[in-house]
Amino acid sequence: MRKLLVVTIVLGVALAGCASMNRTEKGAVAGAALGALGGQLIGHDTKSTLIGTAVGTGAGALAGNYADKQEQQRNQAYTQGYQQGYQQGQTPPQQPIAYNQNNTPYQAPPTDSSWR
Repeated sequence: MRKLLVVTIVLGVALAGCASMNRTEKGAVAGAALGALGGQLIGHDTKSTLIGTAVGTGAGALAGNYADKQEQQRNQAYTQGYQQGYQQGQTPPQQPIAYNQNNTPYQAPPTDSSWR
């Protein structure tokens, strides 16, 4: 019981430190943990655990890096489209466009209390 409490506290503190990490770093940490677990389950020795940790870290970092690049491309495309529309004299809508149940767009009411 005491061991479970210590593990829970250590994991909680470790996960709290992940808030400022990017997806590459989070992927590396998650991959390392899953790789270590997988290596231990398969090989039942330290060598297998270390190999699993190394492989999991690399795979997690690659997956996280891919996710980071995808997000960067989406943000860049959004910014570019926004700037092109603004340069052509178009102004962004004051309120977000919403869709009803029939997928018909309509101007959503203001979210603040000024419309009352």
